[in-house]
Amino acid sequence: MQKIYVDLGANEGSSLLSQSVSFPQHVIYAFEPNPALLPSLHAITLQLKKPVHVIWGAAWTYDGEIDLFMSSRHESSTVVLGKVTHDPQVWPPIDYDKPTRVPCFDFAKWLRCVSGGATVVIKMDIEGAEYAVLERMIDTGTIALVEDLFCEWHHDRFPQISASRHLAIVDQVKSRTRLHPWI
Repeated sequence: MQKIYVDLGANEGSSLLSQSVSFPQHVIYAFEPNPALLPSLHAITLQLKKPVHVIWGAAWTYDGEIDLFMSSRHESSTVVLGKVTHDPQVWPPIDYDKPTRVPCFDFAKWLRCVSGGATVVIKMDIEGAEYAVLERMIDTGTIALVEDLFCEWHHDRFPQISASRHLAIVDQVKSRTRLHPWI
């Protein structure tokens, strides 16, 4: 049986190094919407000495393009409006005045096409977009294709994401797959 590891929000690729040790038999897909991070991500993939499918684009709820909002620190970006920064000295605020158009993918549709009965593990660190993406996966039933989900939650950085919405999504995900924290 094929095994797939999907890194959503691959950033500079450091998580790929650690996770490839944990999931050595998995085919790796790495999604990253920030074009400034792609050179570092590609450099990390060379260290793995195995094929990594790097996909320039944001995991989202439809296929097309979306605005990516960044701060002066390239590692911090989001496709979701309203992100607040807890420590502006470490993480400068997001600049919502100068978005960059990037490709986006209906992740639920993509997963259904790629999974084909494979064992799927996902690491999701997508800066607030996890709520819309997971709601779409729950609605389409594709969350059931995921064996393990490592997720970093960002409800505390987006005032429009209520505690009740956060908890409802967490509960729904937990009822359909093994959910692990990603920090």
